[in-house]
Parts: sequence; structure tokens; C-alpha cells
Amino acid sequence: MAEPDYREGDRVRLLKLSDEFLSGLPKEDVEELVSLIGREWTVDEWHADIQQVELTFWIHDAPKKSRSHSIWVPPDWIERIN
Repeated sequence: MAEPDYREGDRVRLLKLSDEFLSGLPKEDVEELVSLIGREWTVDEWHADIQQVELTFWIHDAPKKSRSHSIWVPPDWIERIN
């Protein structure tokens, strides 16, 4: 399988998350993840063995309080930002 045209450090926009991807997650996590659709992020890594792009999202709740979600998504769920 050919690797997509994404590399570590590329800027991308998250286009979608599937219902299957979100199923079984806590409601709060689903709401946070869905709110990230349409936003721009940096590719952390391409995982060739599973054909997934790794993205990490930092959520800043309050001063000095942050948490993150790392998600691995197929390349057709993102688009490159020029």
C-alpha cells in the first residue's frame, strides 16, 4: 500500500470522525473530539503499518491546566493546509 502524501509536521484540517470511531467513548470525550472537526493541526506521525495519521489535540481548560487527546485517523479524514 502506498503511503499518503502526509508527513510529520504537516499542517492538516480534521474533516470528520466516524460514528464507529466515537462509539464507546465517554460523552465528554465525544463532545471534545467532535468540537475539533474543522480545526487545523500538525501531523505527529504516519503509522504505515496501520495506515493511520497520528494527531494530538491539546485542550486548555484553565490557566496552567491542559490535557490532550491523541487520535489516529485514516488519511481521508484530513486535508492538507497550504
